[in-house]
Parts: sequence; structure tokens; C-alpha cells
Amino acid sequence: MKMEKLKCPKGFVLMGTDNDSYRNRYSVEKNEQFKEVFIKFMKDLGFDGGKIKQGFWIHDENEDIELKISDFEDCYRYYENKKYDVEVFYGNKKIILVIRTKERRKMLDNLESKSKWKKFPKIIKIKEKVKKKIPLINTNVNIGKWN
Repeated sequence: MKMEKLKCPKGFVLMGTDNDSYRNRYSVEKNEQFKEVFIKFMKDLGFDGGKIKQGFWIHDENEDIELKISDFEDCYRYYENKKYDVEVFYGNKKIILVIRTKERRKMLDNLESKSKWKKFPKIIKIKEKVKKKIPLINTNVNIGKWN
């Protein structure tokens, strides 16, 4: 199965990662493009893209409403197929993906083809001026006794 390379800025914007062999965690910037990229990502992992897409819609008697990614806060979604368990946590400012698999390399190739790293501002350390040392003064002065 060939994975389609997405051009930035149409990909996930990764903010952090962690793994312990078969459990992989990714922090992704929360933005509207997440929906489209996530559907393609999951489809490449063997999930039904149509079912994933339905999770971003509300259907009622009168109309179908597409939800904005900002509508998802403190939400959790779970997906599972034969090769992957995927948990998605929608927070206030970021989305956390937890992916469990024994086929990590394929999943990483898929994720890499749809991602870029967030550019954080550079922090430049400002050199402090060397303070002059003040000589110590002997303060052991006999003041007298307290009455």
C-alpha cells in the first residue's frame, strides 16, 4: 500500500513524541487541517476512511453539520483494527495520538509522510554582567549585653 506524501502545511504539525516499543504517543497541533490529514493517515493504516470522516459530522433529521476541530475539547475517540489501536485525545490546544502496534516502521513512515515539526521560537541566553564582588566586612562587633 503506497502512502501519499502530503505537502506542508497540509500535514500534522508535531509538537512532541514518546514511545515504548509498541506504544507510540504524538502531540499534534490542534488546527482545522487535522481532520483531512487524520482521515488519510487512518486510511493508510487500514481503517475505513468513510467511518473516520463520519466522526466529524453530526446527523440529525433536518441537516448534516460538519463539526469544527475547535468543537472537540476534552473528547476521546478509540479506533481498532487487526494491526493498530489508535486513541485520540482532543485537548484545548493540542491533540494527542496514542498508537499501539507491532508494525511500528510502517506507521512511522505513514506519520512522517504527513507531518512536519512545529517550529518553536529560539531562546537566546543573555549573558549576565559580572557583578563586582563586595568584600566581606567583619560584623562581629561586641554590642554589649542586653538588660
